[in-house]
Amino acid sequence: MEYEFLQRDPNKKARLILREQAERIRDAEKMWHQTLREIEASATFERLSEKLEQALVEQRSAAAAHRLLTAAKLTYDSIGQYRRHGYKLSALHAAEALTLFGQRDTDIEALIDRAERYREIMRKTPTAIKTGNPGLES
Repeated sequence: MEYEFLQRDPNKKARLILREQAERIRDAEKMWHQTLREIEASATFERLSEKLEQALVEQRSAAAAHRLLTAAKLTYDSIGQYRRHGYKLSALHAAEALTLFGQRDTDIEALIDRAERYREIMRKTPTAIKTGNPGLES
């Protein structure tokens, strides 16, 4: 068996895990990024982006636009950050944008589901190898 150290959080110690587990996590991360790019390249996402931009422009003020975004859970940024940087829809919030506009699209929903499955694999904590060294088994 081959082993590898994995450190996801710089504030925590590295874990010794099976290389197979580390490869599965890296593969899931690679596929997650690829799926997000597919979502952003879709025609539905482009239409959602345009529709959201138009909805933001139609708001009476920056504060109203920010309230729309926060109510739809499209952003958690402060009003100041919104005023400085604006907002651009990302693939991470495509599901919320679909909900905001009451739209359904099976193709983009399938991509969103696939991205979420990869994300779950990435987030799952791999089993640490028992070494007798508590620092490696946290």
